[in-house]
Amino acid sequence: AWVADAAASVLTARDRVIQGYTRHVVELKERGLLHVELLSAIWRPKTFARHQRQLLEFLQALDLVMPWSLHEYNRSSAPIGGGMGQSASQSHLHLRGPAPSAHHTYHHELFLVPALLPSRPSRRPSEAKSEAADEDMITVFLDFHGLLDRLLPALFPRVLSILSRSEAAVQILSVHANHAMFTCSAQGQARGDCERSLGGRRQVQKFLVSMHPCAGTELLRCSMRPRRSAADQNLARRPTWRHLDRLLHAFRDALSVWMPRVGFKAGVRCPVCWGGRAHPVELHSILRDEFPLCHRSGEP
Repeated sequence: AWVADAAASVLTARDRVIQGYTRHVVELKERGLLHVELLSAIWRPKTFARHQRQLLEFLQALDLVMPWSLHEYNRSSAPIGGGMGQSASQSHLHLRGPAPSAHHTYHHELFLVPALLPSRPSRRPSEAKSEAADEDMITVFLDFHGLLDRLLPALFPRVLSILSRSEAAVQILSVHANHAMFTCSAQGQARGDCERSLGGRRQVQKFLVSMHPCAGTELLRCSMRPRRSAADQNLARRPTWRHLDRLLHAFRDALSVWMPRVGFKAGVRCPVCWGGRAHPVELHSILRDEFPLCHRSGEP
């Protein structure tokens, strides 16, 4: 009962007026971000107040809240932006304000509430048309065997958080309930390589990756295209299927850390059925230079 009450109090806090925490309530409502100061204020009058740390661990285990990088939050200008990997200096952050007691000392200052993540704002028709016409973009469709709706919206923040910690070159740009965007390098990088490239001594091509569920299906659309800027126009070359396959391997490993028994199949749109109800073709068949037959038309 305490866990249910604790979760309900967090989810309903966005509609409450809590004196002294107006800004934090707005961020919870509009961005799904929960500051520990607000969390303590929400739980203070509850009978379980002295068990806050244990309850927070339960909520994290249930994916109802998850740690969010304070460093990335401060420097991000996106609605829900920034990476989520914790640096060594951020691994033990504590509650600010009154001196914390042993019962309500937290390891993070900021949390994300997946159930309160906003949906991505609708794009203008010109933006959608421009992306669809990008000849340098390659796209695959991920099939989670009917589990995609159940995995969302915790899928994006949870898996990308793990991915950003394991892959030094991955940078989370934005996360919404129905959309995620991040960058990755054209080749794998160790942490030192990533820092050298950021220092201007080494230029590394970046790819922009976006993920969102396809309307009316149980497929997740994953697109990769060059990240272009005025400084690296010469590096902005089209990604290959090998680049995308490497990313999917890393994404699959991150997913297995969170959900060991959940997997997915990656496929591309069948060119034969493109005009009708398209179905995916296994990506590995293309990587092996095979010509799979369409099971609907019988054509390769």
